[in-house]
Amino acid sequence: MPIRHPYRQYCPVATGLDLVGERWSLLIVRDLAAGPRRFRQLARSLPGVAHDVLADRLRTLTTAGVADRVESGYALTEDGRGLLPAIRALAEWGAGRMGPPPSEMVEPAWRAITALVIGFDPAAAAGVDLVIRLRVDDESATLHVRDCDYRPTTREPRLTLTTSVAAVFDPGRVPDSSPFVCTQQGLDPGLGEQALSLFRLPGPGTHPTNTVAQMR
Repeated sequence: MPIRHPYRQYCPVATGLDLVGERWSLLIVRDLAAGPRRFRQLARSLPGVAHDVLADRLRTLTTAGVADRVESGYALTEDGRGLLPAIRALAEWGAGRMGPPPSEMVEPAWRAITALVIGFDPAAAAGVDLVIRLRVDDESATLHVRDCDYRPTTREPRLTLTTSVAAVFDPGRVPDSSPFVCTQQGLDPGLGEQALSLFRLPGPGTHPTNTVAQMR
């Protein structure tokens, strides 16, 4: 598929923007960071995108080798995962320019999951080999954390971290002092805190390790 409006510059930044710089493209990559998504799921987590635009962006991303069609929908390729550090850096930069959350914030639960996953901290994952399920309201993603990286997986998790959209995006308004609830196989009181330390949300006051995981 030819690039519609190429910058025509011999520059890596321009080349990257030729491939993923159209509106919605990087948000699609963000929403695939936690695992494969079907078209209707992407449409639901990207309110405001027209279906024909979403279909066009997915075609562009698959042609560029950033995403691929899989049995469960669309997934990032290894090449596409190479964009995640750039999205993480963009999230850090953007967080410093956001105001407080609106009083009646309505965000898709998958957005909260991707916020946690985009904030994955490779340094905190040194020596970790753990399958974790992140559950936010009615959505969940299962990740295998290993070798300072993570991959979406279908394996059964060792533990599940359960929370809400409000606890992720506006923890100051959550009355419960322990908005992250941890359930696990076996009894290891430190495992929940270790799991929380792997995810660093951008912006002040939104680091999950500032909360206390409840074990049950």
